[in-house]
Amino acid sequence: EGLDVADIKLRLSVITGRDEPLLKLRWVGEEAQREAFAQEFKDVLEQEVGGLVPLTIGTFSVGK
Repeated sequence: EGLDVADIKLRLSVITGRDEPLLKLRWVGEEAQREAFAQEFKDVLEQEVGGLVPLTIGTFSVGK
């Protein structure tokens, strides 16, 4: 709720050279679209929590 509907463009490839053809879908512009999704999600969260906590986009790992 609160997130926009997104169109995802897929490219269909037919891989030959095997006993049977293989169909493969690839997400066109995946990295840029994932970043846009993350930013939109962060914006929605910021509106909901009203700046009570700092939000960042990224990854983290837990060390030993």
